[in-house]
Amino acid sequence: MDDGQWIYGPNPFFSVSELSKAPAEISQCVAEKEWEEFHDKLEDFPHSFQLENQEQLIPDTLKRLKKGIESALSVGLKTSLETARARNLLAYLLFCLGHPADSLAQTDEALSVDGQQQNIVSLANRAVILWQTGRRDDAGKQVELLQDLKSDKGFSYLHVKARAELAFCYTRMGPRFFSKAIAVFKDVLEQAKEPEKWLWTFGLALTKRRCLRLQLAPYMQEHDRRGEFFATLKSFQTVLENTQCTNLKAKTFAELAMLPSMTTDTQIKADLMAAMHGMSPKDCCEQALQLDGNDVSVLTKCGMIFGKEKNFTRAIGILTKAVSLRKSSRSYHHIGLAYKALAKSAEQDGGPPPPSCSADFASAGHLLNRETTSDNTRQHNPCV
Repeated sequence: MDDGQWIYGPNPFFSVSELSKAPAEISQCVAEKEWEEFHDKLEDFPHSFQLENQEQLIPDTLKRLKKGIESALSVGLKTSLETARARNLLAYLLFCLGHPADSLAQTDEALSVDGQQQNIVSLANRAVILWQTGRRDDAGKQVELLQDLKSDKGFSYLHVKARAELAFCYTRMGPRFFSKAIAVFKDVLEQAKEPEKWLWTFGLALTKRRCLRLQLAPYMQEHDRRGEFFATLKSFQTVLENTQCTNLKAKTFAELAMLPSMTTDTQIKADLMAAMHGMSPKDCCEQALQLDGNDVSVLTKCGMIFGKEKNFTRAIGILTKAVSLRKSSRSYHHIGLAYKALAKSAEQDGGPPPPSCSADFASAGHLLNRETTSDNTRQHNPCV
């Protein structure tokens, strides 16, 4: 193993070089005990290294998560809270993948985001990274900063924000972690204040909407499927009724458009439409695009919905705009489906597809083949 390689220990990671340079009588057990003592000091400060069952994240999954976060950050997130939590998760992923220096740099970036200087996850992550890279004195000073933060009158809500950030991490980690994300979101919402309350309500509703997909049933506890549909709808409606954030409203309308497609039960579909006051998925998309027609997640979902509604030309236009902002194999896939449907329709009408259709379809297929982002695991890439 190279000196820069990291191995998974009983908790985060131990540097092979550090252990090999220790005196012979200092066993790994001692190193582990020292880590446990240090980690205990961070028990009251939620951070990424406290995520449960993190050992289930294999390297390929970590790399996919990293690529998705980097892509989102390259486009830009709407609020400082969303930016900081994305950078904190990226810092954790980089550390897990053996890049501690880059990990520390991302943590510092998170702390430099406007209004995030007291972000507990950032500060505690930084302490862990410093300790694990051998900078024990600096790590100790970081813990002292956190302990001093406890005396701040706003500490209790900073703690709530930190726990909500871990819920966000669970949503990114895949279906096995969705139940945990839901539990943490429900817990923090009991103490939530505005404006975060509506962002977290959206996060809860989004995760629950994803759980309604039948293929995720093996990961979920038994539940009343019909009841979950309407509980999820109610959460999205609550966001729309209360949030002042235009982007969050746009994403919520896009999610409402997706909700009926989660079931093949015609009665549930009909009842959802009634509960949505007659707004069709197309109507929801029009509202979402009017509110924020430059949000990638809004564009992608609305493009998919217009494709399902067989408005393929509109779907292609919206999805093409989405990939111009951020490449995604999910968007390319649905562009390809739309062109395929147009070509089939032209063939059934007795003539070849228009030249522009043939050329663009070929182009979409070429781009799809080149795109390396795996959206077969799209559940790892939530929009909150």
